[in-house]
Amino acid sequence: MHKGPLDIIAACCVLLTTASCASDDFWSPKPVESHGEVGSVGIAVISVAPWDEYVDAMQPTFKLSEKDALSAVVPTTQTLTEKVIDSLAAQLKVAPPTSGIKVPGEERSRESGDAQGIEIPANPGSSRSAVDLPGTALSTKIDVDPMTRHRSATALFQEVNVLNRHIKDAALRRGYRPYVVRVQATVIPTSLGRPYDVFSTFSLFNGTLGDEPAEAEERTKWEHALENSKSARIPYVIPLLVTDNLESSLQSRTQDQIRQLGFALDLLVSGFGASASASSYQEALKAVFGRQTNSLLTVARLSDNTVRFRLGAPFQTQQERAMIPQTHYITFVVLIDEKMVECYEKCGAFANAANLLTKSSFVDTRTGKELQLPTSKRRQQQISDVFLQRVPKWKNDESGAKEANERATTCEAIRMERAKHAGVLRGFAFGGLEGRFREYLWNNVDSEANWFALWIDLIDVERFSAFATASFDLPQTKAENLPIARAAILLDDKKSFSRLDLAGGSRLRADRIEAALVLPCYRSVRIPAIGIAVKDSGRRLALTFPSLAIMGLPKSATDGALLEVKMLHSRWKTRPATEHAEERTFEVVYRKSGSSSKPKHRFSLKTTTKYVVAKGGKGSLRVFVEFPKSKAGMQLISEMKLQVTGADLATIKNQSDAEIPAATAAIEGQVVTIKKSTTLVLKLENLSQKQAVKLEGKEDSDRTSKIIEIEITNPPKAQ
Repeated sequence: MHKGPLDIIAACCVLLTTASCASDDFWSPKPVESHGEVGSVGIAVISVAPWDEYVDAMQPTFKLSEKDALSAVVPTTQTLTEKVIDSLAAQLKVAPPTSGIKVPGEERSRESGDAQGIEIPANPGSSRSAVDLPGTALSTKIDVDPMTRHRSATALFQEVNVLNRHIKDAALRRGYRPYVVRVQATVIPTSLGRPYDVFSTFSLFNGTLGDEPAEAEERTKWEHALENSKSARIPYVIPLLVTDNLESSLQSRTQDQIRQLGFALDLLVSGFGASASASSYQEALKAVFGRQTNSLLTVARLSDNTVRFRLGAPFQTQQERAMIPQTHYITFVVLIDEKMVECYEKCGAFANAANLLTKSSFVDTRTGKELQLPTSKRRQQQISDVFLQRVPKWKNDESGAKEANERATTCEAIRMERAKHAGVLRGFAFGGLEGRFREYLWNNVDSEANWFALWIDLIDVERFSAFATASFDLPQTKAENLPIARAAILLDDKKSFSRLDLAGGSRLRADRIEAALVLPCYRSVRIPAIGIAVKDSGRRLALTFPSLAIMGLPKSATDGALLEVKMLHSRWKTRPATEHAEERTFEVVYRKSGSSSKPKHRFSLKTTTKYVVAKGGKGSLRVFVEFPKSKAGMQLISEMKLQVTGADLATIKNQSDAEIPAATAAIEGQVVTIKKSTTLVLKLENLSQKQAVKLEGKEDSDRTSKIIEIEITNPPKAQ
């Protein structure tokens, strides 16, 4: 069928119209269909610790006033201006042919028409710019109505105050022991730029028993552990810690796209002159200023022992969001049944305390479509192929060793045998049972096989799997104890507070401590602590009281002062008859800021000379030690220690150069322990004029020491 000029022009106009509306495709990587083509997800347990050791350190204390909350809510997060000009013009000029009579001969002539002389106006859209179009400036401020702002401020203020308590008020359970478990999840893509998020389901189970022991005593423990494991409740997982991790991209983007398309066609058909043209003009101006937010980590609970987390693809330059090699850390509060914990600590029959199983999948960030998971049949085939590659032949009781490919083609049972061997060896490899792996390989497969390479290959196949496993043990839990010190120093700053530290406790919790200062010599006044803090992972207790100096108490009010400390039972345990798990009373030594933090020593230490005469590097020094006594004649201190530096202490004598009874003084290395008032003669060696002899007397660590330095001199020369 012959097409006329008008048909050709119409087709060209349609083509131009379609081209003017098309846009460039956004860059996208090559599509994939299966899980193994994208990458793998590895899981490992990094740390396990009792909950009590973390709780005080992890509790935040955000400062937010009502005024700050009001000014922080309902922010403007993005502004957008978009302007578009889109115009299309099609032009057609047609001039019919002309005819006339030529003279002489009166012959008719026919001339083609000329369309060049016909004028058509230009495309009106091409003379305008999108920038000149009216619009809203990006800096324009839009207010929010007061009711919405105050409601939002109330919600923000309440949420911050709840956050300041939510760690201490964690929803633990009775009969369980809480632990903080930190898990590492590593995403390893096969190539960069893939737009996939990782979704993983995480389930926790009780530990597994080891092999049944042969000894009767150990077998009894093993059987007891078996009974407990049957009745134990499943672990409980609380996604309380680090449940979100957001990234933000601050973007200022202006995009100005201009498309101009033109087409012209001159035709000459059957004497008709025609000229056709079409033009398209499109300009789009888009200006955006805002902040894009993307979640890199989101954790949600599915059941008591199962949570699901999403590892989001971060922002990239070539693509909006794309998966990259990245390590994520996810922290959970895990509750283990008390029966399992006690049995695990006492029986010693468990191979591990808890088992972790995860299943991961890749989901397209644009379509939400989940990639197909590898089938079990495919994985078994991969494992069998690895086995066949590393072990081309194996033992057979009936026919001896034969080539693997020959046996596989003759009997389907041979293929099943190969899969069985591969599966058993894979189980040993994943369990870390090197001895059993080598023994099975030696006895059932091939004694000459390279077991190192086979071990690695069987493990490597698991990177194509959606499943990953890990196990962990539980740390030994210490008993909850208050500090064991007998006395403590209360230091008063004489302005606002008095502070006191007690060390030597274990698993202390600030929210379970009650403390009060008792003044028996001043009407038995009780002053409760206004601040209780736990430091050094629950081993040190820091208490704060009001300043006694500004309370106007008499000087004798602090004589015989006592500190009463009570540790409450956990709110997750069944309370016994008493409300307090432990109570303890400490002696208090009161000191004001600016005075010595330690009281002065109570003994007297003197020498009769300022020099020691050294002859051949040897000399002696007389020392007087006196202990104070009470009015009844009782010695107030039991002993003091005298340490000698700057020379070697050879021995000690009395004034008569006789041995000193052990009940009075005893020497041990460079230290003399003195138990009674006495006079000592110290026999010294390796004396040098370059170094003085230093004597340091100590009563105990809570009091100051007495230090005496003696110079060394040579004996006088004979006249």
